[in-house]
Amino acid sequence: MNSQATQAQAPTRLEIQGRARKYLKTPWRHQGRNPDVGIDCAGLVALVAKELELSEYDSTNYHRNPLNDNFVKHFSNNMNKKRIADRKIGDVILFRDKMFSCHSAFVTFKNGQEHIVHAYALRKRVVEEPLTEEWRKKITYCFEFYGVTD
Repeated sequence: MNSQATQAQAPTRLEIQGRARKYLKTPWRHQGRNPDVGIDCAGLVALVAKELELSEYDSTNYHRNPLNDNFVKHFSNNMNKKRIADRKIGDVILFRDKMFSCHSAFVTFKNGQEHIVHAYALRKRVVEEPLTEEWRKKITYCFEFYGVTD
């Protein structure tokens, strides 16, 4: 399969948001890829991408506590890096914990406010919550899938 979706087949940003929300309340599990057992933040991105035929790429070759920016490389392999300020619904943003990027989330909108959908270890499940100032300060990168339409 081509890693870039064609325009005719490309899902919209709202479809990505909807698919990410489908996983709300799914249990969290490090490197998880099975919604019945649990998924992590990168697994959420991989599952949504695969279901919408945006990418087949996936890797579980990352540590829970990153030692360098290898986590970012997994997103760079099949997504387009863009300016954080230009983020839109359906984009994927990465967050740092201390020094390195180690967490990902989908950008969503709810009640006119920017939110994120992410598999969050501290909540032990996939949640949607406002993109607060605390989260904004931790954003390191923004990516979008190739071929997505507005």
